[in-house]
Amino acid sequence: PVSSVANKVILQSGDFKDIFNELDNTSECVELLLSPDAPFFQISTAGVAGECQVHILHTSEMVEAFQCTKEIKSRYRYNQIRPAMKPLAVSSKVSIRTDEEGLLCLQFMIQTETKQLCYVEYFCTPVVDEED
Repeated sequence: PVSSVANKVILQSGDFKDIFNELDNTSECVELLLSPDAPFFQISTAGVAGECQVHILHTSEMVEAFQCTKEIKSRYRYNQIRPAMKPLAVSSKVSIRTDEEGLLCLQFMIQTETKQLCYVEYFCTPVVDEED
């Protein structure tokens, strides 16, 4: 439900796709940090090629909307995020939402050949550590 959304960011899809293409695809997990304070939006991976961190400022040109109420850091299996790259490739915008438990929703805005807009939503549950 919309009421459980803690953080929401809307980005231009092309720029977000470029960021994901630069991440180490040998990584087991992708970590997302969304925060009302710096670094605002951070994507991290650790794999064979080493560690990679991408920081996206809330004032970046690729950010259309930034609504973060609290800092939430969650890890997701890379192989669960990977299928979302197909709709990302054909979308014009992506909405990234998380709730307080770390449930990730990626919503892609896609324009059809007849110029109608359609939306594809992709949900991903976070990796839960044993100590949690």
